[in-house]
Formats: sequence, structure tokens, C-alpha cells
Amino acid sequence: MSVNNIKVYDILRKDLHLGDKKAQELISEMDAIYGKELLKTEVKELSTKLDKVDTKMDEVKKDLVSCQTKLGSLQTQMQTDFKEICSKIGNTGLIQYVTITGTILGIIWTYIKFFK
Repeated sequence: MSVNNIKVYDILRKDLHLGDKKAQELISEMDAIYGKELLKTEVKELSTKLDKVDTKMDEVKKDLVSCQTKLGSLQTQMQTDFKEICSKIGNTGLIQYVTITGTILGIIWTYIKFFK
């Protein structure tokens, strides 16, 4: 028994003239009821907190889905840009090759024509 229970027990015995057994039974019943009510309020508080956590988890899930969508579109855009850059580099490289080859052939032709 706690200190409060002892005080209530004394009040029940002395002021209300209950016997020891009856006072003990009443105190134990009050403890059981109070414990159940306290447990119910704690369970309700935990339930409320869990609901808040669930709500926040739903928000986090939505944010993650949004990020995944953005990353997917970014990946697609990067692939497209990379292919475009590669095709431009390929075309540019071919043009440079033709230009350099033409220049070299022009120099050789000029050399042969003027210095024979």
C-alpha cells in the first residue's frame, strides 16, 4: 500500500467505522479501478501519439514518392542530354576529321603543284 492508500484506509476504518477486511477490500478495489482508468488514459495518450506518428509517416512517404518521381525524371533527362551530347560530339568529331584530312590533302596537293 502507498501512503495515500494508508490514509484512505485509516479514514475508512476510523471515520466510516468499517472493519479491517472491508477497508482493505475497498482499498484494493479502488486501486484496481484507478489502475485500470490510469491504464486507459495512458493507452489513449499513446494511441493519440501513434496517430500523429502515422500521419507524419504518411507525409514522409508522400515526400519520398515525390522525390523518387523527381529523380526518375531527372535520370531520364540526363540520359537524353547525354545521348544528345554524344551525338553532337560524334558529328563534330566526324566534321573535324574530314576538315583536317581535307586540309592535309590540300597542303600536299599545293606542295606537289608548286614545288615540282
